[in-house]
Amino acid sequence: MKRWMVFAVLGTLSLAAFADSVQTVDGQSLEGLRVTGVPSEVVLLDGGVEITIDAAQLATISFSGGVALARTTAGRELSGSLATDIQSIYLRTETGEVEIPFGQVAGVAFTRKASEEGDYSASITLADGRAFDGDLARSFPSEISLDLNGIVTTTRLSTITALTFGETTILETSSGTLSGRLATTIPESIVMGTDFGSYAIPASQAAEIRISKPRAYVARQSVSSASNSVGVGLKIWGGVPTAIGNLTWGNLGLELGAGLRTASAFEGYVNATAVFYFASARYLVSMPFIGDVLRPYFGGGAVGATIFGSVLGVPYDVSLLAVDAFGGVELSLAALQIPVTLFVAADWAPLFGDSSAAFVPQFGVRVDFRF
Repeated sequence: MKRWMVFAVLGTLSLAAFADSVQTVDGQSLEGLRVTGVPSEVVLLDGGVEITIDAAQLATISFSGGVALARTTAGRELSGSLATDIQSIYLRTETGEVEIPFGQVAGVAFTRKASEEGDYSASITLADGRAFDGDLARSFPSEISLDLNGIVTTTRLSTITALTFGETTILETSSGTLSGRLATTIPESIVMGTDFGSYAIPASQAAEIRISKPRAYVARQSVSSASNSVGVGLKIWGGVPTAIGNLTWGNLGLELGAGLRTASAFEGYVNATAVFYFASARYLVSMPFIGDVLRPYFGGGAVGATIFGSVLGVPYDVSLLAVDAFGGVELSLAALQIPVTLFVAADWAPLFGDSSAAFVPQFGVRVDFRF
């Protein structure tokens, strides 16, 4: 069996193995290939704390009376009133798609690989005794100042092991303890990043912050659907403007494109118009800590061209075909809520009908629609 046929069979079998399910309020359990309709981020409110969950990290989520109970792939259980608007849940099956109004949904279970809980750098304890672990966002002050009877002392956050809030703020470091009036403005909402999303904790409810090691949270790009997208864009391939269509599924990308270029020389005695078309596949590498924001990629495909024109009034046309290999990097702006991806690559293309080859630069921009 040819290699591409083996990959096709394995891909079909892997898709068939997925079995997401939806439980309805009347007790039915419906299984399918994939559940959609859940936003890329699910927001819960728990006693003033806003919990944002990356839907890609959900293992199960159930709904009852406006309250949601979520379990992440790392086993963390989270609950609160649902603050995300969901109209319908869609269950894709081998024969089509089933739409289930959200009011009929009791829960959703996703077939996903289990993950491990992160090793977080900070813990916030609220006045009511609840505690939340995560990494402080960069919006949290990098220095804390205390006013000690008119003398202001400033301490770097990286050296602080604990902050206890009250009429008098107590600041602990490895070398001692200070107490005084807090002279630094703390954000109204303290954001903590986690492997499943983030917490937004009202500063007025925070009683203590304990810091185990200096580490800042960098907002992650949601990958629920972030890893899957269709897009259209423009690419300059070796100086030729081409329109492209793209499908990205996880770490695999497929691209189709076509471009047009005309040329004239010797005062019009030589005219040529070339129509280029290509198809390619690429593998995108997710980088540690930055996920799908910046991803190197490599791949290959086929490039074709149909060239027609005239020389001294004599018409001609010719069709050519070549294979190519390329490597590059793409930058996604989705984390900024901008559905745009920028990319640049070097293309190694054997010349049409020739044993030699050339490096061809390519770069472009793409608008992605995630699903």
